[in-house]
Amino acid sequence: MLIRSRSARILLVLLVTLLVLAFLSSQTNFAALADSFRAFEWLPWLAALLVFLLGHCLRYLRYALIWRWPRNRQSFAITGWHGVASYLLPMRLGELVLPALAKRLGGQGFIEVLFSLIWLRLLDLLLVAVLAGGFLLFSLWCRAEVIPSPWWPGGDALLLAQRLPITVLAVLALLVACLALRWILRCRLGLAASSSEQLRVLALSLLIWMSVLLMNTLLAYSLGVVLGLDLVIWLLLGATFAYAIPFQGVAGLGGHQLVWYAVLVAAALPATDAMALSISSHVLTVAWIVVLAVISALVSWRIGAPPR
Repeated sequence: MLIRSRSARILLVLLVTLLVLAFLSSQTNFAALADSFRAFEWLPWLAALLVFLLGHCLRYLRYALIWRWPRNRQSFAITGWHGVASYLLPMRLGELVLPALAKRLGGQGFIEVLFSLIWLRLLDLLLVAVLAGGFLLFSLWCRAEVIPSPWWPGGDALLLAQRLPITVLAVLALLVACLALRWILRCRLGLAASSSEQLRVLALSLLIWMSVLLMNTLLAYSLGVVLGLDLVIWLLLGATFAYAIPFQGVAGLGGHQLVWYAVLVAAALPATDAMALSISSHVLTVAWIVVLAVISALVSWRIGAPPR
């Protein structure tokens, strides 16, 4: 049952946030946390910040393409404030900011933009799942040991037989996901009339998620951790699904730590260091959001400033 009382929702968010903070405090070695900040490197973090801002610009171009927005300061500021709110506000409440502000651009109502945004989020989930599934399937074949077989040169026959069922299932799942992506683009995002627009939205979406991959890789490197592509893929997949759940705390508190902790432990880091690094990576991520908020505020101020 949905909680209709605003006071009850605020109380629930505060309670969950306090519980998560209490749990993280009990599990965190503050000496290790301090060490993670002392080992912090500025240059990779600044590079990650530039990639983060590039990803934001790509999201802006995707929004402008889907909703036919004029490409000006006002639409850019609206996209910026939506990015800030969607990350900082709990329980996915920040997603309501974009439909509310988009009415100022004209052409779309609140409900139209809200439902389009929901379908766009589903498209992103499917796209990330397709990318991750394709990579994991590729890794399954590339990393497998070749089993000797007298019926095939190099022993590939038995290898093929062992991996054929899971390969067929994975390929079918990827095909269904691709068809679902096409259906969302055509029927739910209003791009049925132009195949070129569908390709442009897909291309922008791919670039957005490639920038997220690079951003997380640089963020980990700024903390002294080198993550392989497979772990970054798992990080992207876990963070995407955790971000989509409408029960996140303030600024994604809890979900961020859970995903990063799992990936860092998989990278063979001690549990103490993994917890400390998951918290420090969250702090550094929030710093990016603060930078985006400052840029959005400056753009909004320029909109209201008198022309020279």
